[in-house]
Amino acid sequence: MNPLLPVEHILIFAGAAVALGTYLAWRSAKSAPKKTRTAIATARAAALATMAVIAMNPGFWKKIDRKTESEWAVLIDTSSSMAVRDSNGKTRFEAAVGTARQALDSTRNIAIYSFAGNAPTRIAGKKELGKIKPDGTGTDIASAGMALLDKYANSANSLEGIIILSDGRETNNVNDEMFPLLAKAADAPIYALPFGGKVRSSNLAISVIKPPKLAFAGQKSKFNVEIENANMGNLDIEVVMRDAEGKQIGAEKIQSKDNSTTTVGFTFTPPPGTKGALELAFETSQRQGETRGDDNKTTLTLNVIDDKIKALLIEGRPFWDSKFLAQTLRANKNIEFTGIYRLTPERFFQVSENEKGMKDEGNVIFPESLDKLADYNIVFLGKGVEFFIDEKKADILKRYVRDCGGAVVFARGKPYSGDWKLLASIEPTRWGKSTEGEFTWTPAPAGTKEGIFGDALPRENSPIWRELPPATSVETQLKLKSFAETIIIAKSRNGAVETPALIKSRFGKGVVLAVNSDGLWKWDFFPSNPETADFYRSFWARIAFWAVKHSEFIPNRKLSIRLSADEVLPNQEVAILLGSREISSKIPEIRVMDSKKRLLEKLIPTPLGNGKGWSCALNLKSPGRFKIAAGTGEGEVFDILTVKKPPEEKDNLAADREKLDRFAKQSGGKTIRRMKELEILLDTKKSGTENDSETERIWTSAWDAWYLLIALTAAFSIEWFLRRRNGLL
Repeated sequence: MNPLLPVEHILIFAGAAVALGTYLAWRSAKSAPKKTRTAIATARAAALATMAVIAMNPGFWKKIDRKTESEWAVLIDTSSSMAVRDSNGKTRFEAAVGTARQALDSTRNIAIYSFAGNAPTRIAGKKELGKIKPDGTGTDIASAGMALLDKYANSANSLEGIIILSDGRETNNVNDEMFPLLAKAADAPIYALPFGGKVRSSNLAISVIKPPKLAFAGQKSKFNVEIENANMGNLDIEVVMRDAEGKQIGAEKIQSKDNSTTTVGFTFTPPPGTKGALELAFETSQRQGETRGDDNKTTLTLNVIDDKIKALLIEGRPFWDSKFLAQTLRANKNIEFTGIYRLTPERFFQVSENEKGMKDEGNVIFPESLDKLADYNIVFLGKGVEFFIDEKKADILKRYVRDCGGAVVFARGKPYSGDWKLLASIEPTRWGKSTEGEFTWTPAPAGTKEGIFGDALPRENSPIWRELPPATSVETQLKLKSFAETIIIAKSRNGAVETPALIKSRFGKGVVLAVNSDGLWKWDFFPSNPETADFYRSFWARIAFWAVKHSEFIPNRKLSIRLSADEVLPNQEVAILLGSREISSKIPEIRVMDSKKRLLEKLIPTPLGNGKGWSCALNLKSPGRFKIAAGTGEGEVFDILTVKKPPEEKDNLAADREKLDRFAKQSGGKTIRRMKELEILLDTKKSGTENDSETERIWTSAWDAWYLLIALTAAFSIEWFLRRRNGLL
């Protein structure tokens, strides 16, 4: 027996059911003669007893032997890159087909599949093998392999291993990481036999380095454009800058060396009054012999605003540095400057461009609320800030950077005296020891990566870095915090001391900069030449604009928008994140527009938990440049998403043996270098077909027989007949 419930439970329930059912049958037939009454109760008891027997599920176990065949799957790459003739006088495809034919001659079960995209096709035999051609427009080894694993997972046959005959060159590698891991989990190791070698491809590609997203009307902006020369020889190249109408507005001629990358700088000043999206294109003419023709042009979209940025300077111990800093900020027509100073312990005053005269008070002057501080786009902290900031105002300053996307610049190194902890949460470094001397500035690699050189500051190789007068005081023995980066290094004249001179750190939605040098006013007052004086006069303004550009929020906007990626492939998901300076219950609508300003779709984002942001996902199928916008009118914010054209086979014909080797190793297999290794793997000397035998036990029930059904039907029929005959229904 094989009951569904424990036997003891069934016996208890069955005994109770038979007894109760028999008693009820006897009781309900009390008006009938005794013999009839007894017959009715007996028929009821027999029927219930039969059902109890069925509940016990009588029967027997039956053994069944199943035989499963194990197969080797051979995947042949039929993409067009396999047509390259670099395999001992044959094309890669011809060599792969020849290998597949030899595999079929082995005594093992071999299943041949062709693939280019993500769906492998079974090849019946050698005759059909001769009909396939290397004409696939793309290669997706990983997806084809996963489809193969899925096929065998739902098949009676088991997969002993996978042999890949390919050049390893993929045009789609989205699922690269999963394929070898799934193969290992299925105990089907990958053995790769690569074909082909390096193929010289020639191409010129142009791109903008760290493309800026924000520009100010009437303010000069700088862009660094990179030209990558791959096997095109030494060339004289002209790079042209055009506006949205295609009109040439700038050009630079450069000498590009073979197999090198050359950087060229452009400057552009948006006309006063310009607002919103402004497109610039950088292009160079296509040369004969280029592999690709779609990367000789790149487009940059700027969000141009004509607002002044509002700068606040806090200075507790005014000196020449703070005087010259205030003068340079006040002189810039795109900056609205406010300075708050402490002259004596009882005297504070504030001077502002938008107010006549100055405010002179005996009390400490500092924005009392986050809303008032958030009116400023950037805050410069000089020396003696401990006279202005208490615990409450330190928290306001922290939230100003973290939540409101504000920018803070420590303009004169350590902004307080002694060991003061209130600004520790936003400081990019733990300050060290004040050191006097002569220190020169040198660009650091992190600054190059950030793209600040050639944009806000002179290029790394500019002679001005050697001509600047030395700084007179720096903090040494600094301990930079996590994610803080050294943009510029300060070195002593003898090289014995080296310390960060300009430090950048992201903090929440904003940015913090620390200028670890004092005495920079001498660059303007005692310049070594006119260029160094000009450098200082523009340094602080450029730093201000650069810092504001790195904030998540555009100046004077309540909303911010950020994409998880600026460039994606078709059907690749990108996350859209909206931020708000304030808690809002109104959900902003996100609009997706193409390059012709046509509205493609509207998205309603999901609120984040903090009440100050929303998010949603976007998946676009077609290549192009798309504007992702939120808000309306003056409050509109947007970002540009580029959906790149998918890579094609002809873009790169070089074999990728490293990828095949990685697939093989991660799955527990290996890369095969010679045909002899494949023969050993398939064990051609072994005769017969290897089968796996599996024994399975199946329960065969005995109660599903005709006679048991007749007995049950007869018992209930007899009871029904007797009741009807005696008027008991």
